[in-house]
Amino acid sequence: MIKILIADDHFEIRELLKDTLEGENREIHFAENGSKAVKMAREQKPEIIIMDIMMPGRINGLEAAQQIKSDDLSKDSRIIILSAKGKDRDKINALEAGASAYIEKPFSPADLAEKIDSLLSDR
Repeated sequence: MIKILIADDHFEIRELLKDTLEGENREIHFAENGSKAVKMAREQKPEIIIMDIMMPGRINGLEAAQQIKSDDLSKDSRIIILSAKGKDRDKINALEAGASAYIEKPFSPADLAEKIDSLLSDR
């Protein structure tokens, strides 16, 4: 079973991602903010985390990604940043925080599914 954690504060995005990614052999989990994403990554140990940058709470998506990648319990998770921020500096910051990929919103669900399959085949 492949575990996927979706960390986004917008219900509609979480539902779209769930509808896109749900399927045989996939277990989908949700976090509404960065702190919850870190906690769930440690507990669930998902193979893939789809993380927004701008979320409410103490930590944003980049800070959550750094914490996830620096923790022995969750460091093997592959993080895809899915964000409306599209400047080159944003992409660089995401990769430096430990993300494996960066996809801009609005996004193509098919492209996201393809990126996930690519990251899973690299493990």
